[in-house]
Amino acid sequence: GPFLACRGTEVIKGQTWESLKVLVKPWSDLTLEHTRVVRKILWAINHNDALEEHALDCGFGLAVVLLVSLRAIDYDDGREQAKEAYFYLLALLERLEPYRSVAAELGWGFNTTDLAIYPSLLGLDPPHHCYD
Repeated sequence: GPFLACRGTEVIKGQTWESLKVLVKPWSDLTLEHTRVVRKILWAINHNDALEEHALDCGFGLAVVLLVSLRAIDYDDGREQAKEAYFYLLALLERLEPYRSVAAELGWGFNTTDLAIYPSLLGLDPPHHCYD
């Protein structure tokens, strides 16, 4: 189906997608060093202007790459780029939603609960009016 072929491209090989499945569960607990390694995959895709091509080939793999990379992007490239990646990820997750159960059977059953911390990290939270 769409988003799940994970055949690979000239930029990202099929085995690379396959190897990312080990990050499905622990994506939110990786060290900064580890997130930087994964961030290089995203850099290669962006550098080739090929986000959509990779989303269609392996949307769930790309989502994992983004989930993992957010921290490195925020740390190394700054908040604006992290926000851009975050909004792209949210839109991608919406597109992937109908295929989630099939994806989970194929080893892409990531949990996005930990994404909840990002809006406040990235300064996207509505201001809190505690004393109104």
